[in-house]
Amino acid sequence: MNNLDIAAKQLGDTGVQLRCILNAPAERVYRAWTTPVEVARWFAPASDSTCVVDEMDVRVGGKFALSFHVGDATSTVTGEYLSLNPYTLIKFSWNGSCTNGAVRPSEVTVMLVKLDGKTELTLTHALLENVESRERHAQGWLACLHGLVEFTSELMAPVG
Repeated sequence: MNNLDIAAKQLGDTGVQLRCILNAPAERVYRAWTTPVEVARWFAPASDSTCVVDEMDVRVGGKFALSFHVGDATSTVTGEYLSLNPYTLIKFSWNGSCTNGAVRPSEVTVMLVKLDGKTELTLTHALLENVESRERHAQGWLACLHGLVEFTSELMAPVG
C-alpha cells in the first residue's frame, strides 16, 4: 500500500466519514467513480476481493449493481444515483446483501475538492443500521479508498 493517510470519523451510531487526498485531478477521480471498467479495477472492500459491475447507469435516477467476490462467496450492492455534479459530487443510495435485510437503503455521498492537481475526497456513508454496520462499512470503504489511491496513482505515474 501507499503512504496513504485516510482520516476516518464516526458520525453517531449510523454514519462514518472518510477523507483523503488523491494524487490526481478531480476530473480523473470523478471518472474513476463513474466508468464501469474503472470502478471494477479499484472498488473492492477487501484486498482479496474483486468487483464486477453488473449495471451502471450514471445519471440521477439511474441504477447500479455491483458484485464482490471473495473465494466462493459473493455479496452484492445495488443503488440509485441521487445527485451528480461532475467533478464535485456523487450521491447514491446503498443497499447491500451485507446489510442483513435493512428496511431502507443507506446513503453515500462522495465530495471532491480540487487542490492544485490533486483532489480532496470526502466520503460520507449515512443512515446505516447500527454501530456494527457502521464499523463493517468503515472497514470496507477504507479498503476501497486504498484501491482508489493505488489506481489513480498508477494512472498519473509518468510513462517511461
